[in-house]
Amino acid sequence: PVDSAAQLAQRVDPTAQVIAVDEAQFLDEGIVRVATDLAERGRRVILAGLDTDFRGEPFGAMPRLMAVAEVVDKLHAICVLCGAPASRNQRLLDGRPAP
Repeated sequence: PVDSAAQLAQRVDPTAQVIAVDEAQFLDEGIVRVATDLAERGRRVILAGLDTDFRGEPFGAMPRLMAVAEVVDKLHAICVLCGAPASRNQRLLDGRPAP
């Protein structure tokens, strides 16, 4: 686990050919530079994360990461109530939907 893009850069194994990061939306804006630097050094970089928050607003550095990515696969969850594709998350506070 890492708390910042700088920590990620420090912990990458120099022999690693593939670097995968989950929950990238929680990392700081430095992740854009770290991911770009790794890719420019011939590493395969795979980042997964939410592009928007529960309000539908851009989430963290994800919009910038998507803009510089060579490939973007945008997936949707399934709504547990109706079964349709879900484009947003449901934020819960004390187990209840947030306003």
